[in-house]
Formats: sequence, C-alpha cells, structure tokens
Amino acid sequence: MTEENLLKHLASEKNPFRTPEGYFEGFTQKMMQRIKEEGEIKTEAKVVTPSIWRRWSTYAAAVVVAGFFVVAGTYYLNNDQEQSLFAASGQDAEVFSQEELDEAFDYELSYGLVDNSQIAYYLTEAY
Repeated sequence: MTEENLLKHLASEKNPFRTPEGYFEGFTQKMMQRIKEEGEIKTEAKVVTPSIWRRWSTYAAAVVVAGFFVVAGTYYLNNDQEQSLFAASGQDAEVFSQEELDEAFDYELSYGLVDNSQIAYYLTEAY
C-alpha cells in the first residue's frame, strides 16, 4: 500500500473519539447555572514574599557576575597597558629572516627527530 493510499484509508475511517450522548445539549445553560451557584469569582490575589534564602541567593549571584566583570575588565586593561607600554618603548617583536627559519627547521629535522631505525635499536639493543 502506498503512503497516499494509506492516508486516504486512515482518513476515511470513523473518528475513534466520542462524546457522551447529549453532552453539548444545554451546555451553556448548565455552565451559567454553575457560575451563579458558586457566586462571584474572587479576584483578590495572595501576596507571596520570597524567602530570605531566595533573596540572598539572588544577591549572591549578582555579586558573582559583577565580580567576574571586574576581574575580566582588570585583566583586559592590564593586558592592554602592557601591550601599549611594549609598543611605546620602541621594541618590536623579534623578526627572523627566511634563512634563519630554514636553518632552524633543518636543524630540527636533522637532530630533533628520531627515525624508525633508532626506535628499533632502543627497543632491542638498549635492554
């Protein structure tokens, strides 16, 4: 069965949900009668004050957030001042030429790395 045929089949079936016989007959009159019997609706609201713990926890959370911003701002301003002092002193970051970078790279390739034969030697001969 294709999806379209299945949907048509399901839609053509009788609604499985039912209401009791005569439920909606005179529904508005019954509802109005209940409202009159119960009297006026109370509109007065109960005032609820938060507990001391709730108030203090709110204040504590606000203090934590404010403290975070103070620490972050102080760090940012100090870091910014150090950079501006570094720039004001006339010192520039050390700049390497391409030749110096190539020499350092070749040195690391030659002496800094261990190849497979050296690993095999260390694993078999060293013990």
